[in-house]
Amino acid sequence: MEAKHPAFPGGCTRLAVALAMAALLALPGCREDEDETIPAAPRAETAPLPQAPDWLELGDGRTPLAFMAQTSGLSESEVSPGLLALENRYRESPRMIANRVVQLWAEPPGPVPVLPQLMRDLLPPAGDGGRRSLGQVIQQYRVLREQGLDHAAAIAAAVPGDAK
Repeated sequence: MEAKHPAFPGGCTRLAVALAMAALLALPGCREDEDETIPAAPRAETAPLPQAPDWLELGDGRTPLAFMAQTSGLSESEVSPGLLALENRYRESPRMIANRVVQLWAEPPGPVPVLPQLMRDLLPPAGDGGRRSLGQVIQQYRVLREQGLDHAAAIAAAVPGDAK
């Protein structure tokens, strides 16, 4: 004996069969194989990402000085005075100072001087009243350069206490 539902006088069996048939008819549309009759969408060609400059990671065995010399192609004796001076004037660790300066030098927002000169330009005056953040200075420098200022004008505006 078939159970009858008051809303469906034909019984639940016909409803179940109708739902099953609808599900079976919908299954072929769920296939993900490419259909020969429909051309596949063209795949976007992706250009390789530009090579980012080297970054001195926490576990890297190189010293910040060695990292800067290797990345720039300069000798450690050419890089050392600028790195030491920046370490004494900014609050970041030597590793972060090296990373920020190399990144600015390798990916400048316009022409920049050679690395030793760039480090000298980033130095605030000795009596500027405290150690500042090099990250903030470099960010301000980048924004000013992107707004059209040349290197000297951006340095004068970004470096704390600078009156160059």
